[in-house]
Amino acid sequence: MNNKLLWLSRHPPTEQQIGELRRFNTTIEIKQIAKSFNNAKEIVDLVVSEKADTIVAVLPVNLLADLVKFNIHPIRAVMSRHINKEGEAEFTHQYFEVVDEINIQTHKLI
Repeated sequence: MNNKLLWLSRHPPTEQQIGELRRFNTTIEIKQIAKSFNNAKEIVDLVVSEKADTIVAVLPVNLLADLVKFNIHPIRAVMSRHINKEGEAEFTHQYFEVVDEINIQTHKLI
């Protein structure tokens, strides 16, 4: 039986990223969901309806924190950013990390 991974990003995974994910699980089935989410509950409902085992997510930090509260620990792709000769940003995959916890501390700006 395949393990299902939801790829929550507008950008599809690169061959390098797919290869790295398959190093950890050779039978993984990757499904991209390229949409915006209003809240973590939408993502939780999607995970349940898709019967997904895990997610790789490009999401705002508040949504990542809320997913952890639902006991979902998304995987994030860590990318390096550099500017090419044309002045455009290019990104290179470095590694994946699992979001265990997010602690945001703020104060009101007067």
